[in-house]
Amino acid sequence: ERLRRLLTAALLASDAEVKRDEASGRWLAHGDPTEAALVVAAGKAGLRRADLGVTHPRVQEVPFSAETKRMTTLHRTATGTVAFGKGAPEPILDSCTALMGPDGERPMDDAARAGILAAARSMAEQAMRVLAVAARTSATLDNCERDLTLLGLVGMTDPPRPEVPAALAECA
Repeated sequence: ERLRRLLTAALLASDAEVKRDEASGRWLAHGDPTEAALVVAAGKAGLRRADLGVTHPRVQEVPFSAETKRMTTLHRTATGTVAFGKGAPEPILDSCTALMGPDGERPMDDAARAGILAAARSMAEQAMRVLAVAARTSATLDNCERDLTLLGLVGMTDPPRPEVPAALAECA
């Protein structure tokens, strides 16, 4: 259930789409590659944007910016407006006052924050791109990026671009 909640939040806080090309039959990503990877992961867990768009329609967003290193979307649900955010671990964690653990939500303390940042660093050292994903209930545009609950970290392999070997050879 925790993984499903994390992937739901990551999917809803993403704009990329993955669609099947009718001519080739191949699946093609449209949009940011990192967001596309989140969409694919959510899809593999059985989550579809079209389904979630019915139960969690997006009503507002705070777009990604290089300055804030995060994106937040607000969604109307049966129980009120919920914000879902994703971004670099540090700024997301700085906004979290709670975390979702195996036994439910608990307050975020300095020890937990340090452990999560250490886990994010360890993932990054393994050549992963790391994002933190968080949520807030009773969200408004004014409060959607503070007092969040960390849902978890997402790590994805970030292989070198195809042109990297040639560039390295040229530098050598």
